[in-house]
Amino acid sequence: MIPHTVGILSILAAVSLCSCDRTKPTPVPESEHEISEGPANPGDAILAKLDRIIIPVIDFEDTTLWEAMDYLSIRAIELDRDTDPEYRGVSIVTKVRENDQPHPEFAMIRQLKRTDIPWTEALIESCQQANAEAYLTSVGFVICRNGQAPFPNFKAEEGEIWKKLTSP
Repeated sequence: MIPHTVGILSILAAVSLCSCDRTKPTPVPESEHEISEGPANPGDAILAKLDRIIIPVIDFEDTTLWEAMDYLSIRAIELDRDTDPEYRGVSIVTKVRENDQPHPEFAMIRQLKRTDIPWTEALIESCQQANAEAYLTSVGFVICRNGQAPFPNFKAEEGEIWKKLTSP
C-alpha cells in the first residue's frame, strides 16, 4: 500500500507543479511598469477639458465682460460631460473694477458672433475684445484688465498662476 501511496503522491506533485507553471505570470518588461505622470503642467487637464466643450452659438453685441463671463460660466456647466455634477464647469473670478466701478476703456465686447467655438477660444476672444487678460490659476480663471495682476482678488489674496491665456 505504501508504494501505491507514493505513486499517487508523485502524480499529485507532478500535476500541482504543472498547474503552477501554467498560472505563473509572464514577466513584464520593465518599461511597461512605468506609470504615466499625467499632464506636464498644472492646469493642462483643465484646459484639455474646456477645449472639449464646444459652445454651439455665441452672439455677443455690446456685451459687458461680466455678462460674457457669466454666459461662459453657465455654458461650461451645461456642456461639461463630467459625470459628477460637482466637477462640471470652471470657476471664473472677474477682477476688472477699480473702486467698485468698471473702467470705461475696457470691459465691453462690441461684437463676437461665432458658432461651434471651443470654450477656451471664446474666453480668449472675449477678453481680447474687452481689453482684459485671462489667467488660469490655482483658484480658477482670473480675468483682469491688461497689466493688472490677478492676485489679490476677492477669492484669494495669493495663488499660483499656471498659465496666461491672453496677451495685451
